[in-house]
Amino acid sequence: MNLADDLDKLVTAAESLLREEVKAAGDHTDAVRERTREALHRACGHLHAAQEELGSRARRVDQAVRSHPWESIATVGIAAFLLGMLVRRR
Repeated sequence: MNLADDLDKLVTAAESLLREEVKAAGDHTDAVRERTREALHRACGHLHAAQEELGSRARRVDQAVRSHPWESIATVGIAAFLLGMLVRRR
């Protein structure tokens, strides 16, 4: 499942919950509902931007690994060795 789809479902569920709360509490909660809706949409926008940035970075890493497979294997091996040494000392 896609992160964007999950976020859309979350926003839809939150808006539905807000509508139910407004019906139960009355009209004085309209301002709170609008501020909450705006905050949800801003958060959703930030998360969509983060998802796009993460996807872009993942594609660049994939291209680098495919362009230099042996260097990538050596780098991962060295990092694993150093991490193993650090864990072993503790």
